[in-house]
Amino acid sequence: MIKTLGPKNNGSLSLAVIASITALGIGTFYVAQSSKQTQQAVSEAMTERASELGQNSNLSNLALLRSLLSEARTPDGVKHEPALFPANYFSKSVWDLQKNSVFELKNVDALNNLVTVRSFEPGESTMEAATSIFNQTMSQLNTFKDSQVLKIVSLNTHPSYPFYISSVDVRAERSVAIQNPNSRTRNVVTYGRINLPAPVPQEMKLRIKNEKDSSFGDNFGTATNPLAPGRYVIQLIGKGVVHHGEIYANGKKLIVGLDNQGNITHAANSIRAEAIIGQTEAFDLTGGEGEDKEHVKKEGCALDVENELSAGQAPGSVNIVAKLIGVDGSEANRITTIKPIIVGKVASGLAAKGAPVCQNACPASAANEIYTSDSNFANNLDLALTPGRHGNDTFESEKTVEVNNKHGRGIVCSNYELTAQAIKNRMGMSPSRARQENPTLYASVLHEALSLKQYVSYMAPGCQREVVGLRDGCGCFEENTKITMADGSEKLASEIRSGDMVWNPKTQKGQMIKKVIAGPEQWPLLEVKSAGKSVIVTGEHPFLTKEGLKPAFQLTASDVLIEGGEESQIEAVNTQERALGEAAPEVWNFELLGSSDNEDHYVLANGVMTGDLYLQQKLGGKAQGRKIVSE
Repeated sequence: MIKTLGPKNNGSLSLAVIASITALGIGTFYVAQSSKQTQQAVSEAMTERASELGQNSNLSNLALLRSLLSEARTPDGVKHEPALFPANYFSKSVWDLQKNSVFELKNVDALNNLVTVRSFEPGESTMEAATSIFNQTMSQLNTFKDSQVLKIVSLNTHPSYPFYISSVDVRAERSVAIQNPNSRTRNVVTYGRINLPAPVPQEMKLRIKNEKDSSFGDNFGTATNPLAPGRYVIQLIGKGVVHHGEIYANGKKLIVGLDNQGNITHAANSIRAEAIIGQTEAFDLTGGEGEDKEHVKKEGCALDVENELSAGQAPGSVNIVAKLIGVDGSEANRITTIKPIIVGKVASGLAAKGAPVCQNACPASAANEIYTSDSNFANNLDLALTPGRHGNDTFESEKTVEVNNKHGRGIVCSNYELTAQAIKNRMGMSPSRARQENPTLYASVLHEALSLKQYVSYMAPGCQREVVGLRDGCGCFEENTKITMADGSEKLASEIRSGDMVWNPKTQKGQMIKKVIAGPEQWPLLEVKSAGKSVIVTGEHPFLTKEGLKPAFQLTASDVLIEGGEESQIEAVNTQERALGEAAPEVWNFELLGSSDNEDHYVLANGVMTGDLYLQQKLGGKAQGRKIVSE
């Protein structure tokens, strides 16, 4: 049977058409929505890409600024300097940056705290472009089509050194185009912190003038043409960035370039600056007439006569030591110079009067008999057990000559009363008997008790007896001992002078000599041998052992010396014999300028670490003889 489509079937078709149109509309809506989301994602990606390009460009230019502020070798190969530097390093607000003329900086400009750098546009940096610049087939001016201004927004000081700018904070900002049909832009800001090394002082100069002169000069005097006696002022000039200066003169330290509150008062404030850091007060290099009344005073081993500055016509030399200190105060950021001032001393009334007067106080003839043998000396110690006995003072020829050479009029004598009493207290018998019954112990006790030997003087015009002091404190070096200097060279002990810089093996740095003493040593010297090296010293000279400080006469082959950071076994301690009548050797010692810490008071003598005069005097206060005196 064949079916035909009637009115009923036509109604169903109409509904189908309507349903199809509705479905098509819904599909079109979904497609439109999906396209819009895709466009938004693309836009966000482009924005993110622009931000990334901006950040990379900012970081690249911040890295460039870091290199410009860091030191680099100058074209002449002599120095290391930054390409950009502040006109005033110590500015408290902002830096006024300057271009260093020794470098070619065509792509950099600086104004105050703003630095403009030419560079690639964001996203334009390619391997081909960088290669063309490196091979010089294309100039940077043609390649670098973009420029950016970098702003230093903060100067950050070091927590321990308030004048050291240890870092700067920099703001980099640029506008980057977002590649989309709307051609929008994105503003990208980056902050970076650039760490900076401390600038180093470049050069120093010392100048001098008589306080009566109006200007400073460079003439410090020579041995053949010394300066005239007078009062002199020293001026310190520094180049580069300097925190302060230090000047050492006549054993005194003066800090220049800072006020009482620690503020900087000089203009050495940039790598191109050269300025006066400061100057000393006037100090006396005139001498003068000595008083007619004279006194002997003891300085370590040496004896001195008051008013000694008045003596002699020969030129005298004073070493001036000066230092420039960098902003971080470190050893590496300082430079040091030593300058001798040579002045002709004036003649004095004492110069022609030095003579061994007052000779009847302790006749030389008695001394000759006492020192002829050990037996006679022990018998003399027996007599000295009676305090105040006439004749207990024994003439000292070497010390008298020492005083006379310093234009003193009088004599020096020894007194062994304390020495004799110490021997009796220790051994329970008189010195002469102790020598007979136990000579070995007697020799050891005598050596220690000799630190209680006293010097007395009889000086013009009155020839009154005055106690000068104990013999202790005379730990010294034989004059030909080689002392290691701060620069690694060596000097004989007899050539060391105040102001010299010697090497301290304990602290591993150079230190200045504060004071030098010298004088003859009557008693035998000791040779201390260790690790294939040896040094000849007096019995009281200090050495650092594993058990602590010890004088040389207490050292034995069982002791271990501390040598810097190492240890060495003592090989032997030998007495240096001297023939009867042979002149007493000259010995020398010195004190280092430093704190009360023991570590500041060691030197290297013939390669052996040993203490200075300060440690010797400190050690003497602990000796057994000292305890007897205080009782």
